[in-house]
Amino acid sequence: EVDAALATFLGAQQQIPPMHSALKFDGKRLYELARRGESVERPARDITIHGIHRVRLEADRLEFEVSCSTGTYISTLAADIAIRLGTLGYLKALRRLSVDPFGERPMCTFDELTGLGRDALDGKLLTADVAFADLPGVSLDESAERGLLLEQAVRLDNEPEIRELRAYGATGRFLGLVEGLEDGRIRPIRLFVSGAGEPVGSQGA
Repeated sequence: EVDAALATFLGAQQQIPPMHSALKFDGKRLYELARRGESVERPARDITIHGIHRVRLEADRLEFEVSCSTGTYISTLAADIAIRLGTLGYLKALRRLSVDPFGERPMCTFDELTGLGRDALDGKLLTADVAFADLPGVSLDESAERGLLLEQAVRLDNEPEIRELRAYGATGRFLGLVEGLEDGRIRPIRLFVSGAGEPVGSQGA
């Protein structure tokens, strides 16, 4: 019965966000209204449940694992599952296993990090371009790299796609995000290094 109920949540559907959320209504966060005891009508939002299955079932507790689209409220999903089973329920605990494009393996708990030294902590850091792995990449020669770091639109040897792209310098260093233009050039959207070649936000000694 539980597995059959979970299976009914698979696929594209609409979900009404909870009052205790950060969404805004007339310029105010919903959770601010909820704390005042107010409730307002919230429009349903499109979500997708890619996968859901039971992990453990004990008396009055159900543990399940779900893969879902951005914008899905698991607290609402848990309450809806309980209703589908003919009862009431709430979300007691939530553990995020992965966030696309990051898997579970690179994740560390706070306790694991607190005992590490500076070098070990630096070794845990991922490069910034990992967050944009779904975007195509383009490589620049030294001349184009210099122009891009001066926030200029530059031309590539090969015509780029007209979309957001990852840009890499002549040595393979990740420079930032760029946009391919119809005239065959790319323009910077967000650079992660400065014109001096230093990471954005870094300061000299």
